[in-house]
Amino acid sequence: MTFIENPFLKFLDLRILKIETAGQSNPQGGSDMKLIGIIKSSDFKEKVLCQRELISSGNGSNVLQTETSSEQTNSILIDIREILNDLKNQN
Repeated sequence: MTFIENPFLKFLDLRILKIETAGQSNPQGGSDMKLIGIIKSSDFKEKVLCQRELISSGNGSNVLQTETSSEQTNSILIDIREILNDLKNQN
């Protein structure tokens, strides 16, 4: 996970969070995902890295179930997809 910043993005208080996996599944050699406009992006990155550490250390099963259920997660992902499709159709 890396942050991409430039003066323009910094002025708008935006960051691009670039996510790459070890397998580099993208055939063009680019990042697997880029997220733009995350609120408190450094906090988001820190939470993701903490979760990765918990899972890789085997302590993930001891974490309290404060996460949303699978159904809630699916609902959120569907909402995100619909918003992205709406944005895509506006262009």
